[in-house]
Amino acid sequence: MNTLTIRSSRRTLLAQLRGNDAILLPGAFSLELASHLAVEAAELDYVVQKEYAGPRQVRQQVASTSAPLTGALAEFCQGVEADLRQFFGEGVFEQALHFTEHKIQRYEDGSHGIDPHRDHSINLNLIVLCGLQGSGRFTVYEDLGGPATLHLTTTPGDVLLLASPGFLGRSICPVHGVDQIKGKRYLLALRQEKGGS
Repeated sequence: MNTLTIRSSRRTLLAQLRGNDAILLPGAFSLELASHLAVEAAELDYVVQKEYAGPRQVRQQVASTSAPLTGALAEFCQGVEADLRQFFGEGVFEQALHFTEHKIQRYEDGSHGIDPHRDHSINLNLIVLCGLQGSGRFTVYEDLGGPATLHLTTTPGDVLLLASPGFLGRSICPVHGVDQIKGKRYLLALRQEKGGS
């Protein structure tokens, strides 16, 4: 591995993901690299998402864009995927790990964030969130309307892993949300869709 530094053992990390559905890898890449990627992210054009979305009218204050296909962000995405594939090895994923969506989310300082919600069930294996600039609190909930079970604050250089359907043969779609946004926040989100290539 040469993009990420993962200090936990494979066994420990799998046990934590099995028990909590999410895990934070603090300082998985350098602050220097995070800052460099944030500069590239700041130059992109963003679409402000509709503030109330979906049948449950989930409130979100965030803008997003796709990561470019070339440049430092693209190389970083490829490196993260290669490192995680090597780290986890065989028997963990329903389908070979390959991220089909590379999104950058931009939150303004003091943004509401995103209310508790489930991501689309078409997601597979893992959702990977990489902090580039600013910070925010990621919370996992027992269920929609249920109590929080885990709080994780992501800062630049941190990577958060969230279990998705197919991870360890499970079908879980964890309820999660984000709040306590501090500073202009850029977050790289990697997802894999079922059947995506």
